Amino acid sequence: MESQESFAKSIGKTSTEALGAAIAVERVGPHQLRIGPVSAGYEKLVPALVGLGGRMASLVATDERGRLGGFCLRAIVVFDRAGWTVEVQQQCPSAKPVLQSIAARVPAAHWQEREVAEMMGFTLLNHPEPYRRLLHAHTPVDSPRLRKDFDGTVRPPFVAGPPPAFRPVRGEGVHEVPVGPIHAGIIEPGHFRFFVLGERILHLQMRLGYQHKGTEKLFEGQSPAMGVHLAESVSGDTSFGHALAYCLALERLSGTSVPSRAVHLRALALELERLANHVGDLGGLCADIGHQFGASHFARLRGEFLNKCELLSGSRYLRGFCCPGGVRCDLEPAMAKELIAWLPGVRADLTEVCETVLEADSVAARMEQVGVLGAQAVRDLGIVGPAARASGVSIDVRHDFPTGPCRELGFEPIVETQGDVQARARVRSREASQSLDLVEVMLTFLPGGAILQPLERPRPFEFGIGQVEGWRGEILTCVLTDDEGLLWRVRVRDPSVQNWLGLALAVEMNLVSDFPLCNKSFNLSYSGSDL
Repeated sequence: MESQESFAKSIGKTSTEALGAAIAVERVGPHQLRIGPVSAGYEKLVPALVGLGGRMASLVATDERGRLGGFCLRAIVVFDRAGWTVEVQQQCPSAKPVLQSIAARVPAAHWQEREVAEMMGFTLLNHPEPYRRLLHAHTPVDSPRLRKDFDGTVRPPFVAGPPPAFRPVRGEGVHEVPVGPIHAGIIEPGHFRFFVLGERILHLQMRLGYQHKGTEKLFEGQSPAMGVHLAESVSGDTSFGHALAYCLALERLSGTSVPSRAVHLRALALELERLANHVGDLGGLCADIGHQFGASHFARLRGEFLNKCELLSGSRYLRGFCCPGGVRCDLEPAMAKELIAWLPGVRADLTEVCETVLEADSVAARMEQVGVLGAQAVRDLGIVGPAARASGVSIDVRHDFPTGPCRELGFEPIVETQGDVQARARVRSREASQSLDLVEVMLTFLPGGAILQPLERPRPFEFGIGQVEGWRGEILTCVLTDDEGLLWRVRVRDPSVQNWLGLALAVEMNLVSDFPLCNKSFNLSYSGSDL
């Protein structure tokens, strides 16, 4: 990793060149820098930082009219290879705040800019698709949900409005195929509008927001301990990953040092969550192509991993395990022995099933060269997780920002290069095997001691960032607390927010019938996107 001095110097030089004035760069945490507040910092400085090798990861708007007389816009740019995050602050006036879009230059900002505009009441300028992202036509346009004067306990009035806006695609023989928002089975709601020529998808537009539940507003005024329950509900299949990102942000705000044993138990839980979901995804892919052997055996293996999550935490989805300062329950020696004895058998089982399925010609014929996403598109859109690594882009929080056992073990990400459905399946398969290796080492060398350190009072109105490599990719949670230590603003960026546009690009020129397979290979969260 680059030293603080050299990295800060390069960031300061880039900032000065972008804004035409000397800019101070402040270190505010381990491998975390802050620039600002600066005028025009967002539209000028963020593209410059991205050009320097950064990745636009999150955009956070806060209503600080009662405290500072305006709004504050914070952009989080992550430098994965260098292992640093840079926070760019920009103050905005209280009257008619404006957000100059950078989406044309930094496509990774596309959805997050739209969300800031509708949820905080900014006027969005020069955006290529300035439509609503979360709120639908029946909700009032003059009631930004995340402003401090909006009462989240009162249901807004119903407003009759036009159907969702889609950018038309015209041409001889082109027609539209609408799918959703209600789908067969028990999946979440989302509307997909395919523009097709024959059987080929020319373009896909998506309309989400049907799962919007005001989670970020619900955080306001809660105690840090109560906020964990909301974090766990962001996306039910990643309850531990989101809880951990939230707790890390709080712990960095308060300077709380988590005991070594708790750090290792957290890492263990995160890998078990990854295992359950990766094999579940592989089973879903098999089901979509009618490969019943793979669907059945991966579902069976998923059940095994969920059962071990329950052994560790009392919950198959690890709910209630993570808390600020550590974890709520310990791993008893008998339970650790049971897990260690279980590992050889399940590793051999998983290896056999993966080899049988992924080496089959019939499976390869359905997955190869389907839903290809190139490496440049991954970088432009800020794609994270297995979807990025399957396209040859090696980013993984466990490697780039290592803590605990991942730092000690010299963790290396799993990378494939083809960028198709098969590559995304292989990344999941290989990562599942790697997770079993990590689990074995963690159990073998699990340190003793306490599992919980009481949380110190967070520093008021400081900006805490929590990064976790969830099974879908990077979870990035930002937390601010008030003078009383209560939650003042919590911003959650699920990996799905970045990856949905990657799915839309990957399906272009594929058959309509291949969409379910492409969709499952990304397996994104509607709930995590519709906060």
